[in-house]
Amino acid sequence: MKKILDGNDWELSYEDVLGTDKGKIKAQVPGNIEFDFINAGLFDGDLFYSQNIKNAEKFETYKFCYQKKFTIEEPEKEHRITFYGVDTFATYYINGEKIGSSKNMFVEHSFLVKNLVKGDNELKVVIQPTVLNNNQKSVDAYTSISWQGPEIAGARRPAHSNGWDILPRAISAGIYRTVVIETVPQHEFSSCYLATSVANEDSAVLYLLYDIESKERISQGGNYKMQIKGVSGDSTFFAEDTVFYRAGNIKFTVNNPKLWWIKGYGEPNLYQVTVTLLKDDKVILEQNFEFGIRTVKLKYSDENEKLEFRFILNNEPVFLKGVNWIPLSIYASKNAERLEKSFKCLADTNSNAVRCWGGGVYESDEFYSLCDREGILVWQDFAFGCANYPQTQEFFDEITIEGEKLVKRIRNHASVGLFAGDNEIDCMGLDYGINPLGNKINREVLPAVVYRHAPYTEYLISSPYTSKNTCKKGGLNYAPEQHLWCDRDWAKSEYYRNTKAVFISEIGNPGVPSPASLEKFIKKDSLNDFLSKDWRLHSTDKFYKAYRLNFVKKGVLLNFGYLPETYQEFSELSQYAQAEALKFFVENMRAKRSEKSGILLWNLQDGWPAINEALVDYYYDKKKAYGVVTRSFSDTLFLVYEDANSKYALKVVNDTLTKKELSYKVTDADSGEILVDGKVTVKENSEKELGIIKDIFFKKKCLIIEWIDNGKKYYNHFITGFPEYKAEDFRRWYKKLENL
Repeated sequence: MKKILDGNDWELSYEDVLGTDKGKIKAQVPGNIEFDFINAGLFDGDLFYSQNIKNAEKFETYKFCYQKKFTIEEPEKEHRITFYGVDTFATYYINGEKIGSSKNMFVEHSFLVKNLVKGDNELKVVIQPTVLNNNQKSVDAYTSISWQGPEIAGARRPAHSNGWDILPRAISAGIYRTVVIETVPQHEFSSCYLATSVANEDSAVLYLLYDIESKERISQGGNYKMQIKGVSGDSTFFAEDTVFYRAGNIKFTVNNPKLWWIKGYGEPNLYQVTVTLLKDDKVILEQNFEFGIRTVKLKYSDENEKLEFRFILNNEPVFLKGVNWIPLSIYASKNAERLEKSFKCLADTNSNAVRCWGGGVYESDEFYSLCDREGILVWQDFAFGCANYPQTQEFFDEITIEGEKLVKRIRNHASVGLFAGDNEIDCMGLDYGINPLGNKINREVLPAVVYRHAPYTEYLISSPYTSKNTCKKGGLNYAPEQHLWCDRDWAKSEYYRNTKAVFISEIGNPGVPSPASLEKFIKKDSLNDFLSKDWRLHSTDKFYKAYRLNFVKKGVLLNFGYLPETYQEFSELSQYAQAEALKFFVENMRAKRSEKSGILLWNLQDGWPAINEALVDYYYDKKKAYGVVTRSFSDTLFLVYEDANSKYALKVVNDTLTKKELSYKVTDADSGEILVDGKVTVKENSEKELGIIKDIFFKKKCLIIEWIDNGKKYYNHFITGFPEYKAEDFRRWYKKLENL
């Protein structure tokens, strides 16, 4: 028996612990309490509009009690109830009896239930206010040092919820993922891990590593067998072995396997796998999942002048191009309903990699399955960001459990290629003059979790990672993997152009959402007032620092020499500036692919209506950068590179494993004059320079690059010269580009 307890028939009692407000309303599970108050008519307006998000801060001192009745037909059987996401400090009761508690929002919590009765039973979940719980905890000197404030480290909930430079403060509460009660089966896998040890086109060596929970003793002489079957089109595998103990492994070889590849390098082939436990040839336990046969290795070196940070997929070095994935909403219960549309945006960009940023929640199983099927490699941060977290054994024990739950849940996904300890905690330590080598969380606790539960998956200590060698050389500017953030000066400046980074895992440039989107979250009388509270709140955290907004203004002034007076033109010009900046960032790395290995833009989509670097705004309006980046991410790309001698060199890049025979031409967008044309053969996984485009260096032109690959036309562009540009030129050029 398995019963899902979701629905809108929950009852929510609330009480302000520091005030007098209390009452009872209907609630939705999965959900967040703010939307229950809106549905009950007790909270005015759209949370994302104007300043409304700040009004929701009153709920930070509220205690909540969720209640629901459910029926059970066979209470004599052992039952288990699982809460897949609760925010955050919760105690659970069934029929008035406490069954457990939790204090970690990131992972599921399961409890055995033994006091059920036939017919109606009552479930109660009491959620204490996160802020008041945090304020009761003492903070040591180390933990008090933080870019975002020590409050982040006080609870295992997403760092962004305390207020970030891209997201507002939104400390919510609620049961934000599904709730399930079920009978405990006679047999189940506590671990069922399939891993690829070696893989090439001829053969692959796989290991099935398992551990069985059973109400009977599994031992030698019990006539138990474990079988594993896999099917991918006409490719199959089968292996079996006798089971003498609850845990074990089966090693087997797959001949001529269909390998899983990231987009561009091959097909993301998946096997439909069935793992079966038999007793006396009768099936007593079965588990089914999709699996991709592949190996992923990270080649890392910072020991000498030649830095390395390159992913090796199935023994082939690959160039990763993709985006950072942040929470789809500041309210975690909304992530599920936004996933399908958001993932399509990701897939359509030609991305072959995505970084799940450490400031959010861990994604759903469906997200990783979509990445498996699309051929998108996942870089998974653990949920730690921009703060010093407690270095105590109690905290180590807590995050060990958290890490184990995450790793065991997603390790079978072919797309999961890397676990990273955190986001920017190493570099934050350097910023404060603290030696990051003393952080036991990312250097001892989390690597041990990955080593124990996913020993075939790579682990990176921090992003970006500060090693002893990096410290000796002078800091993160000498690290192979970097986040490139500065004061957002000219996008083609030396800072960006000549970075020592061989892999950029964060880089971005902000752009204003479309006028239609701006009208949905900024008051009408503030739309043309770029210093208003609405503009400032939606460009930074709750302190109105206008962080991103200042960078947008700087970019518009640099490129066009003036600030528009209307929000429509401000949006337009900012999007031109953003698109050209991101295009340069991507193509500057791809043009040097023999020495560079990847770039992940910050970021795909907003988690609330905001002025920042996203390619797609919260309302799914795509900025001009979306189309430009999609072209720059093409598997085979012709690009114009400004070389060290200030000459425009035409290059072709081939990020596939197939030799290409290509025809191409470069034309002036205005006159139609053909500047260069020809045919070229470019080897697999390589780049080739085709010569210098003459007599255009100081001129302001838009070049349209067209090529034919396997009968299909592709396009790119390049804008020559230096700012300031005329806005009307960009309008004309981009209109032509959008019609190609």
